Amino acid sequence: MADLRAFICNCIIRGDKFSLKENGGRIRNHLELRLSGYLVDLYQAEKVILGNRSDLINRWNHTTELVISNVIPEHVNKVKNIITDLTNLLSFINVSRIWPYGWEYPDRSGLKSFTSTIGTTQYFRPVIDIDDGSKVSDFIHQIWRPYQKNKRKRKLPELIDYLIQADLPQQPVELRLAILFVVLENLKDTWARVQRIPYAHGYFRKISNPPKPNIRKEPTYSFEELLAQMLKSVGMRRGLKRIIKLRNQIIHSGLSRRPFRSNQKTYENCQDIVREYVLRLLKFSGSFYPYTSPNVVKII
Repeated sequence: MADLRAFICNCIIRGDKFSLKENGGRIRNHLELRLSGYLVDLYQAEKVILGNRSDLINRWNHTTELVISNVIPEHVNKVKNIITDLTNLLSFINVSRIWPYGWEYPDRSGLKSFTSTIGTTQYFRPVIDIDDGSKVSDFIHQIWRPYQKNKRKRKLPELIDYLIQADLPQQPVELRLAILFVVLENLKDTWARVQRIPYAHGYFRKISNPPKPNIRKEPTYSFEELLAQMLKSVGMRRGLKRIIKLRNQIIHSGLSRRPFRSNQKTYENCQDIVREYVLRLLKFSGSFYPYTSPNVVKII
């Protein structure tokens, strides 16, 4: 068996363990993770730990290397999928597009392969304290199994990518909102399907008792009803009318008639809802930063 090395971009978390610097001395750039039975050692580049973070923002950066121990050739693709899942979760908490762009197997063999990647390093309102490596490690270990259970049926990799896309700088607020409305629609749709709510002729249906002979005559659920039930299922209650009204306005009219600050507030509230819902869905227990209050810790 040999180790596999992965090369990762745009990740600016901190470590919780020390490793040796290239020119001597020690640096706290190391996380030790155990995922799906594999030991994964994460090492951050010195520029991430010692450099000025602002120098990394809005550009592509090699930031991270992962070493996965004792991988047999038959399991290389399986381990690559594990690393992709890890980078998705790191993307979620960083709110930055983190991705594996290269592999070396066996490690130190020189047998490397690289792929083109897109995305830039971002740092704006992360989900948890990414400067505390122990919190990052605890987060990953806590939600790893729930993520594996839900990632396909709730389309979580796509959802995370859309959240990051919505928060990229220099976008019209209507475009940001439209992306989040797609996220909410996706969450609503996948939740309803997991709950096995009947879907017929373009609508989720409420089945009467006794059922009507023609399902077209059964009443339909509104977007707001399904979203409220979805949030309630994880213990959340949020007012949705302002969000629904703006969603309908943007979908049917394009540009919003409301002031920018009002639209921005609705965008931030949407981010809040999605952030907390995903954390609750993944059974996270601990402290996080609401999007609307990035300096205030909330505990669930």
